[in-house]
Amino acid sequence: MGMILSENKVYQESMQLYSDYSVRLQELLFQQGQLTQAKNINDSIEKSEKELNSLFWEASQTLNEETTKSKIKIYREFVYNMVTKIYSPDIITYFDIGIKDKHKTRRPLEVKLNITGEAGEGITEVKKNIIDYLVYKFNNELEILIQDSSCYNGIDPRQVSNMLLELNEISNQVNKQAIVAINKYQLDIDDSHPVSEIFNKSMTDGYGIILSENNKLLKKWIFKIFLDQKFK
Repeated sequence: MGMILSENKVYQESMQLYSDYSVRLQELLFQQGQLTQAKNINDSIEKSEKELNSLFWEASQTLNEETTKSKIKIYREFVYNMVTKIYSPDIITYFDIGIKDKHKTRRPLEVKLNITGEAGEGITEVKKNIIDYLVYKFNNELEILIQDSSCYNGIDPRQVSNMLLELNEISNQVNKQAIVAINKYQLDIDDSHPVSEIFNKSMTDGYGIILSENNKLLKKWIFKIFLDQKFK
């Protein structure tokens, strides 16, 4: 029977067709699985897009609420006063917070800070520091600000001194810790300057340190934090 079937052309053609159809079926099942996966991904994208659109709408509504406008107004006044104290009243300052619909997944929140006038060099670093000061003062999550000398690179020493005075004032107002590591040449002040008084008081109180290769900022402060269990 096996020999007869093996010599039967109709049987052989049928078996070949069966084999071809089986291979084709496997290919179609694989493609079906890929299409199902692609459909699931597409459904997930559509769902995420709907959620993003909803969140953007809520964010836009929140920005238009009076309480939010009042907060932004407070931030705007803070930035304006800060720039005035760092430079002079002649400097023009613009600050605002908005939503960018074009960058939903990357950078939807837009913080605008423009400073125009005779502000000199280092204006980019000044703007970064002002935003740091803004977050430092008004946030309810972070109780500490740590900056190194690179935050003040390229800024006129007079502006650096004014910024540190304002940072010290903010620290006292909100009762938070501010740690700044800075080089002497970035200040260019004498012992009678108010910033020198702040530094001298910090050294007297035991919270100021002179940094070197063997005396690094975080090593000492982390150790002190564990001892005190709080910032002073």
